[in-house]
Order: sequence, then C-alpha cells, then structure tokens
Amino acid sequence: MASVDLLNLNLSVVLQLFIYVVTVLLLARFVFRPALSAVDERTTKTAESEGESEADKRLKKAEQDYMAKLKVVRSEGSKQRGLLRTAALEEEARILASAQQSAHTMMKTTRERVVGEVEEAKKTVSDEIPQLAQEVAERLLGRAV
Repeated sequence: MASVDLLNLNLSVVLQLFIYVVTVLLLARFVFRPALSAVDERTTKTAESEGESEADKRLKKAEQDYMAKLKVVRSEGSKQRGLLRTAALEEEARILASAQQSAHTMMKTTRERVVGEVEEAKKTVSDEIPQLAQEVAERLLGRAV
C-alpha cells in the first residue's frame, strides 16, 4: 500500500515541480546565460586573434615579398650604375684621346711654323750680316770701312 501513496499527486509534488521550474528559469537567466555569453565572447576573441594571426602572416609574407623585390631592384640599379660608369669611362678615354691627338697636331703645326719662321729669320739675317758688320765696324772705328 505504500507504493500507492507514492503515485498519488498531491500538493507537495506540484510545489516541488514549481520550485524546480522557477529554479531552472532563474539559473538559466542569471547563471547559464552570462556563462554562455562569456564562452561565446571568448570563442569570438580567440577566432579574432587567430584572424589577426592570419593577418600577421599575410603582413610578414607581403613584407618578405617587398624585400625580395627591393633586393632585385637594387641589384638591377647596381648593374645599371656599373654599365653607366663603364660607358662614362669609355667616353672619357675617347675624349682624352681626341684631345691628346688634337694637342699633338697643334704642337706639330706650331713647331713647323716656328721652324719655318726661324729659317726665314736666319735667311734674312744672313743676307744682312755683311751690311750690319760694316755698319758696326764703322761706328766702332768712327770712320768708313
């Protein structure tokens, strides 16, 4: 007969059911909801930090690509500078050779002109030597020779 009393619905069962439902609702509102929102927030932050990690990886890759391109550009610039320097040195050598040739030609022409003038002066002086010698002797002696 004791088993029959356990199956009867009375006010205590309803009261226990009411307390259970109220407790579940209160726990859901004040404990479970904040705890679940904290877990969701933490999951979101973790995902964001992983996303930032991905952004960091992309940034590092972009920086590496930039540095590689910069190295290539510097190398090309160095090659171009070397080529320009070589061309400038060749041009300098050509200009110096041309100036030396021009100076040599000018010196040769000037020497030939000076030699010609000296020869002409020698002819002129050699033709006048007897007359000049006679004039010098007359002046030194003070009489006509």
